[in-house]
Amino acid sequence: MTQRKNTKRALLASVLSIVLCAAMLVGLTFAWFTDGVSTESNKIVAGNLDVALYNVDGDVETEVTENTNLFDSGSLWEPGHVEVVNLKIANLGSLALTYQFAINVASEKGSVNVYGNEFKLSDYIKFAVIEGNQSYESRDAAITAAEEAGSVPISQLNVNDENVLYPEGSSDGISEKYITLVVYMPTSVGNDANYMTADNVSAPEINLGVTLAATQTPYESDSFGIDYDAAAAVNTEEELRDAVAQGGDVVLYSDIELTDELDINTDTVLDLSGNTIVFSADTYGSNSSSSDPHNTPIQVNAGATLTITGNGTIDASSASDYVVPVNCNGGNLVIENGTITVDTPRESCVYVWNGGTVTIYDGLFINSSSEDYAYGDGAPLTLNMSNGNPGTITVYGGTFVGRDPDLGDDNLGGTFVAAGYQSTEVSAGRFVVTEQGTTPVGNAEDMTAAIKDPNTEIVLLENDIDVGGCVYVGDNSTTIDLGGNTLSNAFIIVETLSDEDLEVVIENGTISGDGVDTDNYYGLIDVYGYSQDQPAKVTVKDVVVDASANNGTPALKFYNSDVILDNVTVTGSVIHNDSDTLVINGGNYTGRASDKYVILSTFTATGADQVIFQVTTTNPTVRDFTINGGIFNYDPASFPIYNAGGNSSSMFIKINGGTFNGVTYSPDMYDSLIQD
Repeated sequence: MTQRKNTKRALLASVLSIVLCAAMLVGLTFAWFTDGVSTESNKIVAGNLDVALYNVDGDVETEVTENTNLFDSGSLWEPGHVEVVNLKIANLGSLALTYQFAINVASEKGSVNVYGNEFKLSDYIKFAVIEGNQSYESRDAAITAAEEAGSVPISQLNVNDENVLYPEGSSDGISEKYITLVVYMPTSVGNDANYMTADNVSAPEINLGVTLAATQTPYESDSFGIDYDAAAAVNTEEELRDAVAQGGDVVLYSDIELTDELDINTDTVLDLSGNTIVFSADTYGSNSSSSDPHNTPIQVNAGATLTITGNGTIDASSASDYVVPVNCNGGNLVIENGTITVDTPRESCVYVWNGGTVTIYDGLFINSSSEDYAYGDGAPLTLNMSNGNPGTITVYGGTFVGRDPDLGDDNLGGTFVAAGYQSTEVSAGRFVVTEQGTTPVGNAEDMTAAIKDPNTEIVLLENDIDVGGCVYVGDNSTTIDLGGNTLSNAFIIVETLSDEDLEVVIENGTISGDGVDTDNYYGLIDVYGYSQDQPAKVTVKDVVVDASANNGTPALKFYNSDVILDNVTVTGSVIHNDSDTLVINGGNYTGRASDKYVILSTFTATGADQVIFQVTTTNPTVRDFTINGGIFNYDPASFPIYNAGGNSSSMFIKINGGTFNGVTYSPDMYDSLIQD
């Protein structure tokens, strides 16, 4: 992925962090220059974007930091409970800024009400932002003011307040603004939000936060006016045209419909920011011109570079058959990510001619036409170039629906795929470009084949896959990259039956048992090494293992193995460890238990002794079990897990960190197993 250093981009969209459990605001300062310059008669100072949030209590104004508690963390939310918070938003810098302020739910835990229905507090707690530094004589007065301001449940809110703040001392407008937050539970809320007092039901919890986003706004001038910083934020077609005319970084804050061609004549970074540019008209540009062979909403002309980023969408699926969304006319086009769509048998998502260059690192390119390509046999095009006056297209990644980029141009041939990369058809008409050694898969059959292929280094899931049983890894060392997707109705067995080394990485996604039958024997991730001298080596990283629907099945089970768990979430089951080495580096582990709960066990559990970890040893060799961090939870609402014990004298546990919730611990029984 290309790296860009562009100081102006930092001024475009500097977003302040979400506040957890109370409020957090980080004031970010950006400068165009690395230093100031002074002479006897002149001083040149860098402009900066700097915003701050203050908690106002009477005459005292205290800057809000990540450690500031705006709300009462000990509040018991019940009908009629009200909290009022006074804040000031201030521009401390020398640049004008536009801010957006909102309350959010930083985290929340639902519960079950007295009727047996699940609920969340966010559906019953209301909130409003009121102009000015307000105070109220009574709880009823505060609620009335909030209702008059149009309060709604917190779960429905997005941006609550936005405005422009100018530098202090400016005659153009204010540099600070006072607002009042009123958050309350209406008195009309009944037992729908009254949680059930039962042994297996915990109280609902909610952590409130605020978000403050600040971006530069056009204000500062040079000898040519204020146009030079006009690209700070774009919400309309007119603003988009003005911004790209100036060049630099352009950030979309709204969906935009283009009604005519948008020419790129200077270097521009177009950050779609998750938004959509849509084309629905029949014609764009100069289709009748011999110098411009295609209708095109966006055209990159010679001497200019357009970089598209921000995971948004350029949608021409409702446009004319003769419209190509992005046309590179002698310029340079770089696509980092996002989606480009057409629905035509005559055009492509991207077209290049007149010696232009197109470089694609990632993204989704869809030609959804069901018709054959108008000028030949085969599927509609996703990428295309001029036959008589071509350019170049180089693809390093992305997904292409309609035509394989490895086929190159429909007439000139060749390949668009970069050297060292490959294109794989993961489903009918859907092609994914990855580095060689990485095999994208879209179904269980292809995943199994890729795992067995000795040339496959990384198996990459392109979508959720319902396995319906076992995924066996035992032939080759490999990495299974879940790609943020879910393997459902599945359990993975990593097994080596020879003295050959086996190293496996499982990362980035979810493994869900969904009730799959493992005969109560295998874990959802089950590792079995050839011997203690030749263990199977497995790393599980950034994975959720959900065994909540698998009664009697451990989530993780290890034997003769060296296992590292990095940021793993385990729900509804235990870890059964009979391993040479097990290292836990963070994560969240929730076991099943009913009566007595212990964190470590080396004996045969029967009825009264339930475990989150079942630690056993069947061989005399010393085993190492290290916990460096993580959260370990007791869940009394779940079903217990039992497993056999062994020779406890050979097991050693080293705990360097972690949080252990709901644990009953017996020193007499377990101290001999723990090494400080």
